[in-house]
Amino acid sequence: METKRFPLSATLAPRNNLVTKDGLLRNAYHETTPIGDMIIKRPGLLTTWNAGLGCAEGAISYNGKALVVVGGQWGTTTQAPPVYSPGTSWTVYAEQTHPGPGLTGAQARTPLLGSLGGNLYYVGLAGSGATNPPNVYKSSDNGTSWTTLITSPPWTTASLTNFPTIATLGSTLFIALNDGGGDTEVWGTPDGSTWTLRASSIFPGFLPIALVAHNDGKLYAFFNTAVYSSPDGATWSLVTAAPGWTGRIGFGVWSLSGALYVGGGNASGVEKADVWRSTDNGVNWSQIVVTAAFSARDSFAYWTYNSKLWLGAGKTNVAGTACESDLWSSTDGITWTSINVSFAGLAFSRMCFCNHNGTMYVGNGFNSTPRTVDVSFFAAGASSPAAGTIVMTPFAPVVTTCEPFSFTLIPASGSVPVKVFLKTSLYAWVYDGTTMTQVTDPDYPASTVPGVVYLDGTIYVMNSQGVIFGSDLNNPTSWSALNFISANSEADAAPGS
Repeated sequence: METKRFPLSATLAPRNNLVTKDGLLRNAYHETTPIGDMIIKRPGLLTTWNAGLGCAEGAISYNGKALVVVGGQWGTTTQAPPVYSPGTSWTVYAEQTHPGPGLTGAQARTPLLGSLGGNLYYVGLAGSGATNPPNVYKSSDNGTSWTTLITSPPWTTASLTNFPTIATLGSTLFIALNDGGGDTEVWGTPDGSTWTLRASSIFPGFLPIALVAHNDGKLYAFFNTAVYSSPDGATWSLVTAAPGWTGRIGFGVWSLSGALYVGGGNASGVEKADVWRSTDNGVNWSQIVVTAAFSARDSFAYWTYNSKLWLGAGKTNVAGTACESDLWSSTDGITWTSINVSFAGLAFSRMCFCNHNGTMYVGNGFNSTPRTVDVSFFAAGASSPAAGTIVMTPFAPVVTTCEPFSFTLIPASGSVPVKVFLKTSLYAWVYDGTTMTQVTDPDYPASTVPGVVYLDGTIYVMNSQGVIFGSDLNNPTSWSALNFISANSEADAAPGS
């Protein structure tokens, strides 16, 4: 099967390197040719991988694996489907104490965690009597580090007696919270810094239990026994005042494959484990499970991910002194599968959570034993990557430009495995399957044009003057200033001379 070349619809340089689609590789790579930019389609297995890191800068197959470069970071994966189950493995992030020490369970409010435009947002919420402001933070590196955006938000902090909720619709992050007098305020932001009051009420005199974005392009606010919807967070319409389920608080809400789901919660002191579904955008509801496989609970974490409903942790009594730490998933809301018996480490209720850049995130909420002492919050308590996710590592030195990489394979020799030589115009590295080693020899050219070749034990690169430089024999990290090839031209001698 021959390799096919297809013209590139737009060159890489002017494209927005923040757009997720730029990190989409489909068994192909970019190449600059004499007739213009090309996308080269590899024969064989089709692999789709969405990095969500920015500009796709190249990939190469070796030893049954793939080395990919996206957004100035590199990672490898096997070409065969990996043996991995999302939610079974979680990475704990560094503790981000917020909003500060001294908050008790009666005063504190669990934060809100949301995703917008490739960034992770953390909206801290202080309760009545709290002495610390509810800051808003942003992480541009998937929860590793955080920047404070605002310390004095425009909404009132006088009386946050209920637990606010958060959702992303289009290019706006929305939160719904108590206005301090028992009614709902809806705020929206495009960037976490600038917030606009969208609505001063949804269901007068009542506070929503959950807020979710649906595939019909609307936000849905769920109350004790009512459902409202809005296309913009400002104008709200009643969808149903009689959904059928018993009035409850602390339930979970999901939007998946065109259907809306409601499950669990506390109905007048009784913990629930039932699940309800609507296939007509919340107008009519039917109970699809009376008692699901997960234990009855309320105030749990819930989200959709990988075409499944997810449910984790939560409290199993009104007082909150008994909590779960398990994790469950379902493709249809009927059959639930236990994924992890203790994904959060400790038993928590009212955890913050979201799906961000192909990864599930949760943050610590109320710990069950005891619930009245100081509560520590985490900016992003833990995350679980997608099936087949490649662990990405930034290059050293840092690559900041969206530039196609050039690759070539160095054949195996004896016990030395196949290696990959890869380069940009300014830097070069050798990857041995484990370690990415920069070429730091001062005789390596300061700047090169795209392209690299391996021939008979030597790596060859070229500069913009057409001079070809070669590495030392069988040592791609060592270069000699005398090992180069240049073109010379001489005038023809006069006839008869």
